Amino acid sequence: MVHRRPPEEVKYILAGTGASWDTTYQMYTLPCKGSKPDMVFKIGGIDYRVPAFEYMLDYGLSDGKCVLAVSGAAENKDKQTWYLGAPFMRQFS
Repeated sequence: MVHRRPPEEVKYILAGTGASWDTTYQMYTLPCKGSKPDMVFKIGGIDYRVPAFEYMLDYGLSDGKCVLAVSGAAENKDKQTWYLGAPFMRQFS
């Protein structure tokens, strides 16, 4: 798997959560312990709050790491595409 530079918006999420690219697992990981901020997506003027327990996935990785359930889609550099998947849908479906 080739790791590409994340879209600008994803960089804010990485900084806010403390997640980083893990070359061993080929995904973004972050410490399972400690408090993490809620993510808030504003869509159509409405705030949709996703708590940390929804975007942190504990797969039993080494060193107490959890997987960040966020990724960016770099389809077109002129237009940012977002896929709000399971962490979002569990909250609002």
